[in-house]
Amino acid sequence: MAKKVVTFGELMIRLQPYNYERFVQADHLEFTFGGGEAVSRQQLAVILYRYAQNEGKGFTGAWAFPLRFSDAEAVSGYAYEAMCWMTMNGILEADDDNAIDPQGQVTCQEGEQIMEQFLQCLSE
Repeated sequence: MAKKVVTFGELMIRLQPYNYERFVQADHLEFTFGGGEAVSRQQLAVILYRYAQNEGKGFTGAWAFPLRFSDAEAVSGYAYEAMCWMTMNGILEADDDNAIDPQGQVTCQEGEQIMEQFLQCLSE
């Protein structure tokens, strides 16, 4: 079975010879890949929220949920509904300054924590 690769943005591939050899000297190459962009909190919220909607979760009908964070105005329009659902369900939380930093990059540790809380929310 082939491995699935999920990236945001372009798929970047790097071929590198071992021991700093030149390409023409190398008899094999190291192959690494990854996404071309880091994912922001609001982008991750949208990705996960769309999946949740596909699983029958998410908002239905008319709803109103104001984001009460010190930087709520930084949430992009396309991500507002997703950010509301994610914060309402405790998947995304504010920091000590009551900021959610929607434009900030998700670190590996944060991503792991978000995914754990998201999967728990889906199972309820």
